[in-house]
Amino acid sequence: MANAEQQEARLDVDELVVRRIFVDKGPQEKRVRPAPMGRAFRYQRRTSHIVVGVVEHHHAVQQRVAAAAAEAESQKGVKGAVRKARQAFGGKKKPAGKSKK
Repeated sequence: MANAEQQEARLDVDELVVRRIFVDKGPQEKRVRPAPMGRAFRYQRRTSHIVVGVVEHHHAVQQRVAAAAAEAESQKGVKGAVRKARQAFGGKKKPAGKSKK
């Protein structure tokens, strides 16, 4: 969960569900265990890789998409109003730069 939260800032961690999970064989470590009379028994310490795939619940995805569309629609009007105001006050200003003489 922490990795998902770090990778995607806009995800709601409470809305994540497990999509897939599987376990693979990992590397084996060879160890020695003491045995009686100065001998030693070898054994292998086995490890595994656990992979958990999570996705956002479909209701949360729909809410996030709707919120993004609403935000885009609200910004669309603001950009148009700003553009009209700039045109009313004299249009675009030329960027300040070196003048040719």
